[in-house]
Parts: sequence; C-alpha cells; structure tokens
Amino acid sequence: MVDFLVQRAAISVVTLLVISMIVFTGVRMIPGDPARVMAGTDADAAGIEEVREKYGRWVGLALRGDLGHSIRTHEAVVKTVAAKLPITSRAPARSAPAICA
Repeated sequence: MVDFLVQRAAISVVTLLVISMIVFTGVRMIPGDPARVMAGTDADAAGIEEVREKYGRWVGLALRGDLGHSIRTHEAVVKTVAAKLPITSRAPARSAPAICA
C-alpha cells in the first residue's frame, strides 16, 4: 500500500509539472503582455508595473502558505482548506485497500 501511495504521489508531481509547463507555454503564446491585459488597455507603465508587483507579492505569500481570505466566508483560505481536507481525504483512503487488492 505504501508503494501505491508513493507511486500516486510521484504521478501527481509529474502531472502538476506538465500542467504548469502547458500553462506557461500557453501564456507565452498569447500575443502581448499578460500584465498589460490584466491592467487594461488604457493602463500606463505604472499600472502595468503595479499588476506585476501584486502578482509577485501573491506568489510570495502563497509559497509561505498565505492564500488570502475567502470572498464568501471572509475566513483564511488555508483554514477552510484545512477544515475540508480530512473529509476530502477519506474517500481515497477508504478506496485504497480495494484498489490494491
């Protein structure tokens, strides 16, 4: 069973890497600058730079585990994910013995 879980984790990592490469390539193929598109057509250089700074700040916070707050519940997203994770992980945990058999 441990071998199965390790195999699944490895497949998940590879899948995430492939998806990130596809998204990265897709964004690069779009004509123009993604930051310019997000800032709007009438944005000046300062507005475009602000979009880039906000994105960089968000990535830094996400890597540290701060995913922001939910618009709907106004709670920390990490808190919501942590509360739902045990429920989400029960189904695969229960089905793993049947898959391995």
